[in-house]
Amino acid sequence: ELRVDWMARITGFNSKSGVARIELHPHPSRYEWRDNKGEEVLFDRLDGVMISKQALADLASQMSGVPITLTRPKVESVDRYIESRVPEIERRLNGQQRVPERVDPSGDFLESLAVNRLRFVILSVDIVGSTKLSIDLPQDRFARLTSTLVSELSRLVALYHGHVLKHTGDGVIAYFTEPSYIAKNDMAIECALAARQVVTDGVNPCLLKLGLPPVEIRVGLESGWAVLEYVGDPSTKQHRDILGSVINIATKVQG
Repeated sequence: ELRVDWMARITGFNSKSGVARIELHPHPSRYEWRDNKGEEVLFDRLDGVMISKQALADLASQMSGVPITLTRPKVESVDRYIESRVPEIERRLNGQQRVPERVDPSGDFLESLAVNRLRFVILSVDIVGSTKLSIDLPQDRFARLTSTLVSELSRLVALYHGHVLKHTGDGVIAYFTEPSYIAKNDMAIECALAARQVVTDGVNPCLLKLGLPPVEIRVGLESGWAVLEYVGDPSTKQHRDILGSVINIATKVQG
């Protein structure tokens, strides 16, 4: 697969049809034209690879007529978002949890997919040293800490247009997928950065107020193809799951 960072210039717009004509040029801060054995090629300074004019032409032909969409997170300011979450974090850590609803939007989404193979971005997060924490802290306090953190991470995933695949006890495995695959990569990265800030600026100050130790998280990201398969048995639990190396690598990177 080929990804090129472009500079765009609008050269025309039809207000009736909503169709724009855009010129795309390889971004000069990343690329430069070079001679390679008599052939002019585009050199990618970041990846150190050469891209032929034919490859660029093939890419351009795939882009013609494709709708341009912009995916934005539902969080306008991470700082303000964390400030708004502190009262709920404090309530949960103090054992004042609201009675939860039994919902599974992620399961519903996977069930709705008509394909059995798709590209995913996987985000894997867990608490550093959770085993030691479970030994050092009273059970009820450890349970509140982990459930609060996992809940906040899960909530954040949805705000970055992702879904939670599963909770791992002390962490979360989430996924971001097509139709806008490149945008989903960006959303996953922004979500990962926001997750670290939620822990350091939101959860940890509340823990310190209660005399509990601050926590750290590990984050792993990977993107690629995966297969959708039903796992389990109806007599116990059966659901559609994401299977493939993309999951395994994300968790290995996180570790």
